[in-house]
Amino acid sequence: WADRSWGEVYCRWQEEMEHFTNRPDLGHLEGEEDLLEDRGRVLAASRISAAQHTGETVAVFSHGYVLRMLLSYLQGYSLEELGRTPTGDNTAVSLLEAEGDALRVVFRDDNSHLQRLGEKGERPRCVEPVVLFAPLRLPERAEVFCA
Repeated sequence: WADRSWGEVYCRWQEEMEHFTNRPDLGHLEGEEDLLEDRGRVLAASRISAAQHTGETVAVFSHGYVLRMLLSYLQGYSLEELGRTPTGDNTAVSLLEAEGDALRVVFRDDNSHLQRLGEKGERPRCVEPVVLFAPLRLPERAEVFCA
């Protein structure tokens, strides 16, 4: 899916995109890690980083999907439930605390530093010059994205 728009991905790989968004435990892209391997690698790296920086603050940056998977796991969600967990906006901040191998989510997906858009109560979105990020509304918007 690299170098492709979300619309193109949805048009070409509708079933895989549906799994990616709502039931990632059901999907797998050929040549890619499966979610258990991916989650295990990210969890191990997080624990190693915490152990190497005991008593310090560490900033970790990653793709939103990886962060969603890690945070959801630490909050007790199964892979089957992953698609129903929150998704952070670009640049959203989450805080973990570490004690030994245990990692605890203090808060997740804080986007209070982003500019607020739209009507009162509307979920804020990341704003960059000429770009507005908003969640895809699939499959009801498939025709628009495929066009």
